[in-house]
Amino acid sequence: MQLGAGSQPAGGAVAIGENSKAIARSSVVIGSNSTATINGATTTTGVATNLGASVVIGANNYSNGNNNVAIGNRSYTNGNAALAIGRESSATSDFALSLGTVSAATGIKSTSIGHSSVSSGNNSIAIGSSQGAGRDWSNNGTTSSGSNSIAVGTSAKANAADTIVIGQAANASTLATNAMVIGKDAQAIGQNNISFGVGAKTGNVVSSVTDALPLAGGSQIAIGTGAVTDTAGSIAIGYNALTGLNNNFGLALGGYAQATGNSAVSIGRRSESTGQNSTAVGGRETKATAGGATAVGSNVQATGFESLAIGAGKGDGTSVTSTISSGKQSVSVGANSKATNTSAVAVGTNANSTGENAIAIGTGSQATAKDTISIGTGNVVTGQGSGAIGDPTTINGTGTYSVGNNNGTIDALNSGAFGNDNTITGALNSVRIVGNKNTVTANSVSVMGNNSTVSGTSGISIGNQNIVSGQSAIAIGEIAQSKGLQSFAAGYDASASGQDGLALGSATDASGLSSTAVGRAAWALTDYATALGAETTADALNATAIGSFAKATKENSVALGASSTTATDATQQTSATINGLTYGTFAGQVTDPGMQISVGSVGAERQIKNVGSGEISATSTDAINGSQLYATNAVLGNISNSIETTLGGNATLNSDGSISMTDIGGTGQNTIHNAILASRTEV
Repeated sequence: MQLGAGSQPAGGAVAIGENSKAIARSSVVIGSNSTATINGATTTTGVATNLGASVVIGANNYSNGNNNVAIGNRSYTNGNAALAIGRESSATSDFALSLGTVSAATGIKSTSIGHSSVSSGNNSIAIGSSQGAGRDWSNNGTTSSGSNSIAVGTSAKANAADTIVIGQAANASTLATNAMVIGKDAQAIGQNNISFGVGAKTGNVVSSVTDALPLAGGSQIAIGTGAVTDTAGSIAIGYNALTGLNNNFGLALGGYAQATGNSAVSIGRRSESTGQNSTAVGGRETKATAGGATAVGSNVQATGFESLAIGAGKGDGTSVTSTISSGKQSVSVGANSKATNTSAVAVGTNANSTGENAIAIGTGSQATAKDTISIGTGNVVTGQGSGAIGDPTTINGTGTYSVGNNNGTIDALNSGAFGNDNTITGALNSVRIVGNKNTVTANSVSVMGNNSTVSGTSGISIGNQNIVSGQSAIAIGEIAQSKGLQSFAAGYDASASGQDGLALGSATDASGLSSTAVGRAAWALTDYATALGAETTADALNATAIGSFAKATKENSVALGASSTTATDATQQTSATINGLTYGTFAGQVTDPGMQISVGSVGAERQIKNVGSGEISATSTDAINGSQLYATNAVLGNISNSIETTLGGNATLNSDGSISMTDIGGTGQNTIHNAILASRTEV
């Protein structure tokens, strides 16, 4: 069928319009200067060719091939089953579809929809229009040049195989195989990358305006407005999220999150991980800036190598003070906690560890010197090598420890307080306390117990409510007191107030110099006195009382035995007169009334048993036992018996040792003298 001047239809073809040509069989040409031709045929105007059955509608169109459709002004098809609709549209490969003004589908089975859109890759799809005017498809229009690629959006470009690009001016570079780009101005430069969001970028973004090779830039994901990834394995998700320039395997999740260190992880709004293998998790500018550093929480900073910071700022809504871990391998956990030195540890709200190897655990705890430990609420440790465990205690001394609560401020060196409410006054040295509410004001002191006070240097208190005021003194028990130099008191309410005094037993009292009191309520009240036994009393210089209730009350006296006393005076004995006979002079004269040993008391005398035989001489002061007296009396008895025998007659030895006789020699006289006189008279 032919209609129009100069039209040329082939067999079974239709040509309608001025100079229209339907050269291919069964083709339809409608429009002036349009052509549908058989492959290899030539025409002088627009073309639509191949083996036939093509449709060309519009002025100056051209179709070359089988089953093609070209509709519009200057549209162009070349291939089999190609479709071009729109002014200056073209579909130049088999099964290509081009729909839109100046659109082009040049790849096999490609689809191009929109003004100036281009689908040049096989099986590619380009949907969208250009941002500018003219026919510069590569720069202005939507383009899908990679095989199996998809580009959707004004000036979107899918330039690599198997890419998906959706969004105005979104771009997948020629190196971005298998990439996915979604969002206005989003970019993907490396293979397997994902860019999702307005301005999201993956790949070597510094060189993103060209197709330079990204630095190992594959397998990246950028999701969110302004999200950017730069190197292999990186992921950026969130508004303006960024993974590190020239660093691999970064992960940034959150608005303004930045993971710019190699293998860094940043999760949370404005979080930053700039160190290699660093991790930042949280918001309000949480930062991990050193290698291996980890920061977790709101407004947290881990700036030391391999440091750990977990917590937040003060949380009052206005403070920018943050949890900080700036020391190498330091750890900071808790709101506003800080670990600022090598291997420092701070755990708890407002905890502060500034010393090397220091540990601060608890709300407001502080460890500010090297090798210090502060564990508990409000503890402060400033002395090197010192520690505090418990509630508020301040340690300023070096090498000093406190374990317990409310031990105040300790300035002492090389000391320790273990318990509660203890007080160590001043810059002392070598103090040890175990117990509660004790007070120490002297050096080199040891306390074990409660409510005791030690003010003497090198003093020791063991027990409760003791008082040690003497230097090198010791008190053991309860309410025990050692007030004398080098004194010792042990027992309930024992007291040693004299220098070198010794009090052992409840209620004992050794108040004299070098006095000794041993036993319940034993009292040695004067210098060098000794009281041994329950309720004994030695109350004179050098007095000694031994035995329960014994009392030695004279100087140098000895009360030996229970209830013994020294109530009477010792006397000087130089001789003795018995029945007119004087014996003496005796050796060993006493010089003082107290020079005595009493083994009893008036009405409660006792024998001395098992006394060894003493020396019998003019100078001996030994005690004489019963056997010695017996031997002496035996001799005297023999003498008396001998005299009785010698006298004869009725001479009699009386029991008191005297001899009596009468009528001596039959003289009637009772004395030898008178008997002799009487015998002379008779002669």
